[in-house]
Amino acid sequence: MTHGLDGLWCGWFVTPTASTYPIFAQTALYVKNELQSVECNELNSKKCEAVWCKIYFNKNDFLIVGVCYRSQEAEENELSQLFESFRQAGNYNCPLLIMGDFNYPDINWETLQSGPNGKDFVKLVLDCYLEQHVCEPTRLNNILDLVFTAELNVKNDITILPPINNSDHNVLTWQLDCSGTHVTDNEMRLCFNPAGYDGMHAVVKSQLGLTTVLLTVKCLQVLCGNISMILCKWQ
Repeated sequence: MTHGLDGLWCGWFVTPTASTYPIFAQTALYVKNELQSVECNELNSKKCEAVWCKIYFNKNDFLIVGVCYRSQEAEENELSQLFESFRQAGNYNCPLLIMGDFNYPDINWETLQSGPNGKDFVKLVLDCYLEQHVCEPTRLNNILDLVFTAELNVKNDITILPPINNSDHNVLTWQLDCSGTHVTDNEMRLCFNPAGYDGMHAVVKSQLGLTTVLLTVKCLQVLCGNISMILCKWQ
């Protein structure tokens, strides 16, 4: 299975053992020499099938790229490590490109509805504010190979090409807008990833508890009057 865009290629390769089973997949990520890239050691230290790197637009701005493989036989600890790598990648507050074979055939990516197998992964994707771009089957009638971005634009629809050699997965190609434009300003922006949501809920509940006999409009006025204080205190 391979994915590609100009200057960047990735894939995973299935390697049978001497006894044929179990089958191990190896992830790989190739970056052109012309692009300035470094390994993302914090993410690569996770005990899961994933490879991560940073690709720099300029001296200060970079893109995090990850290629992942989730086996259908993956144990709970490996899944936990993979999910945690997604969250940590999001904590960099920079553009993200994450792709791979995730083996979740029970997810409908148009409605974000899922069976029991993929519901935790859908929640992870939503929590990390990721956008999934593959809309057509990549193996038989299933969408198994996925491309996620955050703060990046896919220029056109992802192209689905025939498999290479004896692979049973299609090849995916696409183009990204990686201009890396950075605008400096002094506007304060809140970081909600580590926010104290339990504290926020408690304050809101106590504020609205004082207005239980009032109209809904009045409750909204009370909430709006305190929202800035709540965000600044618990972000």
